[in-house]
Amino acid sequence: MAAPTTAASRLARPWPLAAAALAAGAAYTLFARSRPEPSPISYGPVRIVATHPDASANGARRITVALPATLAKSLTTTPVPFFFNVKNTDLVVARSFTPVHVDVQNRTMDLLVKRYKVGETSKWMHRRAVDDEIEVNGPLREWTLPAPSEVSALRDAKDPPTLAMIAGGTGVTPFIQILEAALGHSMSPDPNAPQTRPPASDAAAAWPRFSLVYAAPEDDLLAKQQLDALAAKFPDRVSVHYVTNGRQSLTADALRDTLPAPGQAMVLVCGPDGLINHVAGRRGWESQGPLGGLLAQLGYRAEEVYKF
Repeated sequence: MAAPTTAASRLARPWPLAAAALAAGAAYTLFARSRPEPSPISYGPVRIVATHPDASANGARRITVALPATLAKSLTTTPVPFFFNVKNTDLVVARSFTPVHVDVQNRTMDLLVKRYKVGETSKWMHRRAVDDEIEVNGPLREWTLPAPSEVSALRDAKDPPTLAMIAGGTGVTPFIQILEAALGHSMSPDPNAPQTRPPASDAAAAWPRFSLVYAAPEDDLLAKQQLDALAAKFPDRVSVHYVTNGRQSLTADALRDTLPAPGQAMVLVCGPDGLINHVAGRRGWESQGPLGGLLAQLGYRAEEVYKF
C-alpha cells in the first residue's frame, strides 16, 4: 500500500531533482571554467562587444571582441604582423583574420570582415551579434617584420629606408596593424575614443618612413578614414596612395612615381592572387617563388620583397 501523501512528502519529492539540477549546474560551470583561453595551440572563446559597418567599404563590418587578460598582455610583446584563426562553428571550418586595432588597456581587438558571396565564414561572421562568442586561436605568425638594419639589401641605402606596402582588398589589414604598432597610434574608427597606446613593435617602429599603395574600388577601401587620418597626423613618415580604377591602373610607371628606388625600400605585397602575380610574380605554395611582375621590371631584388 502506498504511503499517504503529506505536505512533508510533497516538499521532499523535488529534492532529488533539485540535487540533480544543482549537480548539472556545477558540472556546466566547471566545464565553462575549464574551456581553454585562445592561444597559438588551442581555440578558445572571445565575446563580441561591438559590431558596426565600416564607414568606407561596402559589405564590411568592424567586429570588436573582448580579450582575456593573459591574451591581451601577450599581444604587447608579439611581433607584427600577427593573425587569428576564427572557427565557423556551423561548418567547422576556420579562416584567418588580421586584427586592425588592439587596445591593450581595455583588452579588446578589432577585426575587419569583408562579406563575400562565396565566403561562408565572412557571411557567418556578419551574422554574429553583440554578446555572441566566437572561437579563435592565436596570435599566429607567418612572417615577422624585420628592422631596417636586418634587411641586407638596405645596408647601402643612401636615404632613410622606407617600408613600402602594396595592398589589394582585404590585403590591407596586416599593413594597418604594422602602421598602428610602428607609430604607437590607435587605429580605432571612433575619433572621440581615448587614444590608448596600442602594442608597439620595436622592429616596426625602427622604420623611419612608410608608403602604402592601396588598390581597390572607391567604395571598397577598408578603413580609409583611419588611413587618411594617419597620413595627415604623420606627414613626414606616412604616405598613402589609392588606385581605384582597376588593376590596369597599377603600372610600372605608377609604382615608380610612388615607391623609392630599389635599394632604398623593402616592399611588402598582400592581396588577391591576381594582384600579387601582377605586382611581384606568383607565390609558391610553401615558398615566395621567383620575383616577377612590376617589381622585377623596376629592378627590385627578391631579398627586398615579401609576398603574403
